[in-house]
Amino acid sequence: MKKKIINILVAGIFLLLALSPVISSVSTKNSTGEDEDCLKNVMEPFFKTYSDYYQDVYTQLEFKKYSPEIYENKPNVVFYDPEYVIVKLTEFGQTVKIFAETGLWPVDNIPELNSLLYFLNNGMTVDEFIALVEPLTDVEWAECNTLWDTNWIPNDPLFNQQWALDMIDCPQAWDKIKGSDSINLAIIDSGIDYNHPDLKNVIKGPDYVNHDDDPMDDYGHGTHCAGIAGATMNNGIGIAGVADVTLMAVKVMDSEGWGKTWGIAKGMIWATLNDAWVISMSLGSYFPSLLLDLACVYSVAEGPLKNPTVVVAAAGNEGLSNPCFPARFRSVISVGAVGQNYQQTSFTNKAFIYAPGEDILSTFPGNQYVPYSGTSMACPHVAGVAALICLQHNTRSFIKVKVILDLTAKNDVVNAALAVSKTRNAHCFNLLRAGFLFKLFSILIEKYVNLDNRM
Repeated sequence: MKKKIINILVAGIFLLLALSPVISSVSTKNSTGEDEDCLKNVMEPFFKTYSDYYQDVYTQLEFKKYSPEIYENKPNVVFYDPEYVIVKLTEFGQTVKIFAETGLWPVDNIPELNSLLYFLNNGMTVDEFIALVEPLTDVEWAECNTLWDTNWIPNDPLFNQQWALDMIDCPQAWDKIKGSDSINLAIIDSGIDYNHPDLKNVIKGPDYVNHDDDPMDDYGHGTHCAGIAGATMNNGIGIAGVADVTLMAVKVMDSEGWGKTWGIAKGMIWATLNDAWVISMSLGSYFPSLLLDLACVYSVAEGPLKNPTVVVAAAGNEGLSNPCFPARFRSVISVGAVGQNYQQTSFTNKAFIYAPGEDILSTFPGNQYVPYSGTSMACPHVAGVAALICLQHNTRSFIKVKVILDLTAKNDVVNAALAVSKTRNAHCFNLLRAGFLFKLFSILIEKYVNLDNRM
């Protein structure tokens, strides 16, 4: 009895310590009255481990059953490359058994994810190959090499100004912090026109489409997204990006705006291992990929050989109640689009947070500036603000950045000025601490108090 009472008292002290800074700041905080719900939405997934969700949500069985509404009336749509299969080995899995069953050796690998790529040059179909290798004890799962599309909607030039930066209060944020060359923001897309005069600070990453080291943009989408996130500031020409950072060009989409799972995953791993603070992906598919989910988890997790990365992705343009993948993955911040009136656009899918995505003026290959629309344009706005958060608050934590974005949003729209405000975000971190300590209090009560017997 005494032990139980002591434990309850200790837990109560923890709870008071957790709540005291929150209570003291209630009268001064700029709140929409929804902070508690926001905190629950942000933190709830992390009371479980990533591996729990990996098993619960994205099992191979669910993948095979998955038939999203966007493709229900398109029975002939091809959503994967029929010549390749991705295989995830178990911890100590070997390729010998796969060769014995199929006669094939892998043509590529991602050692960080223990994954292999097989080229089906023996007449075998994707389904036949997967049916042969999945029962093997060395294989954790196998899946097709899904095709991914860019999430933009072309428009004729309409505006000659960047209304979006004013809407999300970038000028006020720049009074506090503009960015830093030390912050790497990876644009995983169709590449970047690194010769554009308004995109001077670009690291040339790999090209996983043409398999070389030249990520020049031959489609335009990546260059447009790069300008939104990080066009050079104060250079007397063109436009300004959300953050003055170093851009990393990683080419995974081809000249027609299509990419494949394998290349996108390799691009994410490269960016993560080369010290990307933020990854921006304005691409999507409505068929989940286990490999890409694994790559997203790897990127945001801390590790002995790398720092964590904040991953941001476009929610998609079909007006659906859920984002497309990879934005729908738990380790990704999904971004939807709004217009100048703060209202969600007619095309945007539902998302965690929203940003301007209509008629957004930005850089384009050939020294041009053009406006485009789509959640593809909204995504780099949030990626740029995420980079400012990382720098201002000295953090690379996916959870912290997500909490700050959520609790400082105005009408669910990202707000750069509030996001970099240390006074405002002291309240955010107090709420975060309160949430975790309240969870500890609940665990202690559950462990030491038998409510049925009332002690």
